Amino acid sequence: MQASTATGNEEPVTVKKKIIENGFYCDVCEKVFSSRAHARTHKPAHLFLRKLKCSHCAKRFYQTHHLKKHEATHSSARPYACEICKRAFKVESNMKLHMAVHTREASHECPDCGFKFHQAGALTRHYRSIHLRQQFYECNVCKTKFNRKETLRSHLDSHRIDNPFSCKPCGMLFPDNSQLVKHTKAHHLVIKVPKSSQSQQKTQNVYKVE
Repeated sequence: MQASTATGNEEPVTVKKKIIENGFYCDVCEKVFSSRAHARTHKPAHLFLRKLKCSHCAKRFYQTHHLKKHEATHSSARPYACEICKRAFKVESNMKLHMAVHTREASHECPDCGFKFHQAGALTRHYRSIHLRQQFYECNVCKTKFNRKETLRSHLDSHRIDNPFSCKPCGMLFPDNSQLVKHTKAHHLVIKVPKSSQSQQKTQNVYKVE
């Protein structure tokens, strides 16, 4: 594979071809990388037993630094702050990646929407998830797929057993009633139908499950 470097000087068709066909990505999980070295380092994760278990959840890792980076996501602490804008991060590597926003020009431009990125890998992920609508992230509970990791994380909250509000049509769980109502309106058509009663005419809800 060759690097998917996209700049404003290249023809849009050439840029698209590089993004779709020649991006550095794992052929097992389709995760996108900015270099061949990063892709090769990642690949063994699918080949060897992950012996390092997170102390907060069931996830396992085969490298210590990956485990530490993941465990930081369970904490609310953000000890790494950007020296320029003071934005804080849980992981140092994410802070360093953010610093590029202040120190160099975003030269990788999306051929469809014109949005610019500092890294070729970020452009690749953007193009595949937004414009190609490729869904890389799958819920391990209900197998629903999403094109953004953030959307998957938000969705996973609906499966938490400590969420007391349950959706009758599909069984999804929510931490409060407002989110349940929002979900019902978005995904289930509520139809009011007459309900027989000796004293008065009442109605009951009938749900349409998508």
